[in-house]
Amino acid sequence: MANNETGVIQPIREIGANLAKTNAQRVANGLPKVGFHCDAAQAIGKVEVDVQDLRLDYLTIVGHKFYGPRSGALYRRKDSPLLPVVFGGGQEDGLRAGTENTPMIVGLATACELVHKNIDKYNEHFSALQTYFETQLKNKFNDLISINCQKCPFGRLPNTTSLAFHNCHNLMASEILNQTPNLRASLGAACHSSDAKASYVLIASGVSVETSQRTVRLSTGRDTTKEQIDRVVDQLFNAVNVLRSQRKQLNN
Repeated sequence: MANNETGVIQPIREIGANLAKTNAQRVANGLPKVGFHCDAAQAIGKVEVDVQDLRLDYLTIVGHKFYGPRSGALYRRKDSPLLPVVFGGGQEDGLRAGTENTPMIVGLATACELVHKNIDKYNEHFSALQTYFETQLKNKFNDLISINCQKCPFGRLPNTTSLAFHNCHNLMASEILNQTPNLRASLGAACHSSDAKASYVLIASGVSVETSQRTVRLSTGRDTTKEQIDRVVDQLFNAVNVLRSQRKQLNN
């Protein structure tokens, strides 16, 4: 539903509406419906997600993305087919054999309840911080930075900023992060953050290979404050200035 590197939100609602029309024609012709699955791991807890509005048959969520335990769940519409992957016992209606992890289930359910009750507050908090953060970056760095995918047609997650550095004497993003020990950021997807290759997500979004290698992904949390953002902006700015000065001396 939303990309983990850029925060870009996909047109799931529009896809669901178009697929519903296609499925109506298929049923009229005696054909089975095409199922619609959405990975909402990044979106839950940041934006509203409604399976009915999106016309989804299946939806995947992951607890640790919204302050829950490191476990996941799959929503399935009642009339949508689902075959077991793990065979054996009859747990979970025969769909997943093995003793259920009750503490994880309860923790995930509680995290979901908190999101359901507070999503408007969470979204407002993230949106305000994102606007403030990106404004402060622009004011501090001017033409030395840009925000990737800032004007995507279906919006971005309000907690994610894909930040690219420019005109910095060929500084790589990894060099800049090495100068900011108090900042925890990713060079791309968290599961591939140690990979030095250019991000295929950014390349597919129209970002050059050079720019993608000078990009960091920064995200905020529910407890992030403007004061913390100010410190991050200052640390990044100081790191870039130190590295630019060192690079100038080497070139001279």
